[in-house]
Amino acid sequence: MSILNKSIEVLELPAVLKMLSSKAVSDGAREKALNIRPVFSEAEVLQLNEETNAAFELINEIKTPPLYRINDVRSSLVRASKGGLLNVLDLNEIKKLLIASNHAGDFYKNSISRESGLNYYFEEITTNRFLEKKLSNAITDENEVSDSASPELAQIRRKIRSASGKIRDILQSIIASPSYSKMLQENIITSRSGRFVLPVKAEYKNSFKGLVHDISSSGATLFIEPLSSVNANNEIRELKSAEKIEIERILYELSADCAEYKHELSINYEMLISIDLIFAKAKLAIEMKAAPISLGGSNIRLREARHPLIDYNKVVPINLSFDDNIDSMIITGPNTGGKTVTLKTLGLLALMTYCGLFIPADASSALPVFDSVYADIGDEQSIAQSLSTFSSHMKNICEILNCFSGNSLILLDELGAGTDPAEGAALAISIVEYVRKKGAKILATTHYNELKLYALNTEGISNASLQFDVDTLMPTYKLIVGIPGSSNAFAISSKLGLKEEIISDAAGRLDRKNIEFEDTVNELNKLRSKLEEKEKDMIEKLRMIEKIKYETEEKRKKLSEKLSNAEALAREEAGRILSEAKNAAEDAFREIDKMRKRSRQSVEYRATNDERSEVRRKLNEASDVLSRDYSFLSKEKHEIDEAQIEPGDIVKETRTGVDAEVIELLKSGELLLGSGNIKFKAPISNVKLLKKKEDRIFENQRVVSRGELRNASLSSELDLRGMNSLDAISALESYLDNAIMSRLNVVTVIHGKGSGTLRKEVNAFLKQSGYVKRFRLGKFGEGEHGVTVVELSHSGGSD
Repeated sequence: MSILNKSIEVLELPAVLKMLSSKAVSDGAREKALNIRPVFSEAEVLQLNEETNAAFELINEIKTPPLYRINDVRSSLVRASKGGLLNVLDLNEIKKLLIASNHAGDFYKNSISRESGLNYYFEEITTNRFLEKKLSNAITDENEVSDSASPELAQIRRKIRSASGKIRDILQSIIASPSYSKMLQENIITSRSGRFVLPVKAEYKNSFKGLVHDISSSGATLFIEPLSSVNANNEIRELKSAEKIEIERILYELSADCAEYKHELSINYEMLISIDLIFAKAKLAIEMKAAPISLGGSNIRLREARHPLIDYNKVVPINLSFDDNIDSMIITGPNTGGKTVTLKTLGLLALMTYCGLFIPADASSALPVFDSVYADIGDEQSIAQSLSTFSSHMKNICEILNCFSGNSLILLDELGAGTDPAEGAALAISIVEYVRKKGAKILATTHYNELKLYALNTEGISNASLQFDVDTLMPTYKLIVGIPGSSNAFAISSKLGLKEEIISDAAGRLDRKNIEFEDTVNELNKLRSKLEEKEKDMIEKLRMIEKIKYETEEKRKKLSEKLSNAEALAREEAGRILSEAKNAAEDAFREIDKMRKRSRQSVEYRATNDERSEVRRKLNEASDVLSRDYSFLSKEKHEIDEAQIEPGDIVKETRTGVDAEVIELLKSGELLLGSGNIKFKAPISNVKLLKKKEDRIFENQRVVSRGELRNASLSSELDLRGMNSLDAISALESYLDNAIMSRLNVVTVIHGKGSGTLRKEVNAFLKQSGYVKRFRLGKFGEGEHGVTVVELSHSGGSD
């Protein structure tokens, strides 16, 4: 076994691949999962991870392709291509493959709308609904040839059923016959050698005429075919033979059809197996709580990385970084403290990544793509080869040093152990130096103080240690980068009860420099622990602040939601009021039209005064409602400079959605708007400019009874000169309607001096009008008796 394959084994990649295999659906994908080997090309690694990520995203979107447990049909297709006959089982497997292929094609068409790492596999699949339908018609799910496979087969089977019915009738009549019933062992019809027979008692063999086909093991029963059913049985045998020939013909035809698509079907199988495997990787990632990480570059950065084979609830995550300035790391600490697990975690996660598997680490993690990963881990003492622990390790290290390159990752456990400490430490330092000179990255564990000092004094090498709780005598498995570890032998021995005088004597035998070094390391660890406690306290406080911030934000959201709901209700109510006001205005216009017609048909105008007053009251109410401030109805703010708006512009009032003309810019900062005969105020922030005065043709939204368009801005003068009495009074009626709607208080009716006839008609109409409070002839300078000045009433009465 090569050192690379040995490293893959010792890092336990096969155990992860076994987990992956269990996530696949088809046997082919499961087998393929077990045989995965890591790739060490950056382009290939990126491609594999892109494929897994595409499946990962689809699963998270609750989109998973229909995966079937298909079997490998390639050998059957080869046999068919050589003219061989495929049996029903073979054809049924090909049918399943076709169904899976067609469903995969449908999934790709309907569910994958973007470019992804899966596109290639789906695009390589050839759908063949014709062959699927032909096989489905011919082969049942119970692995039988269906009657619908051919008209000839259907006809033969109908004849077989008919002939079988005839024989049963013949044999049933014998069973029912009193003369034969006593001869029968049982009143049943059975078959032997494909022929229908009756079970006859042995003592009646000479009395019962027929052909003996079988005898029971006891000899008490003979299975006899009565002579009367021989011809019918012969017919069935002939039909069965014809059925067999027709089935064979059908199978040959279907085999030839499948052979024609051998290439496409083989590719379909391979693509479906690959898709199954890719989705198995995504499923495993979800189960492991794994994530896609950054790939490439030269830095190792593992954040919250967990060994995938250790229980999720028990494993302690590690944080490990190699930046551009670090190429080596020496990990120290007590036995069973987690040093070996740290090595294995880095090595295994790297191999998983190179297999296209997501790793159980934070998404901010990053790994380079090494060209190989080598590991010498564990005690491989070989009794058979008479190799000591040291020799076994050194044999592996020699193989690694003969194979590695400047882009390799090397993991060495207990480097230099198993021999004289001084020599072992010297060898360990020299091995690390040799690897570093070649440019590779190395991670090694050791107990030697010499390696700790070497790491402290050498640029590019970092110390790291596994934390150990002396009080509980338990490792915490927490990796501390930057500080070497201590063996804690004296502290542990003291806790376990070793006499103090022995510990003191042992300490006295140590080299003073070693004692000082260990004391310094312990002080550093104590200082680090204090800093960690402070950091933990700060993190907890920050967490509480974030919690309070979150709770406050949630309360704000709920309050905002309540306000929004209240605003929505107010908006709905205001909308209802506005709608009712508009409807009231519409009704009023219709009533005006009706009254105008009635008034023209009556000599006495006052007959409609009360009705006109009521209409005017409704119009005034509607106008009041529309002129109220509904600025809260506008959800959107339209910041418009006041200088942009001028009388004659067309705007949209956002609270109601009404298009209106700007009549006047009020001193209050509001706009006086007109829509048809309705005038109302609106804040400038609640309007949206639609058309400027100079480039619009404005059409009023209100249509009067005669189909004319009413002006949004009404003159205070009406000129009736040149009209006959009927037209003049009609025009005056319409004008007064508009004047009331425009909220005019005083208007001037110009009728001219002339004979005075038109003036009299106007005065007679004004006396009867409910719109008029009082009227008089013009004064000097106003037009004298050529005009009538009318004061309008907005309260519904007249003087």
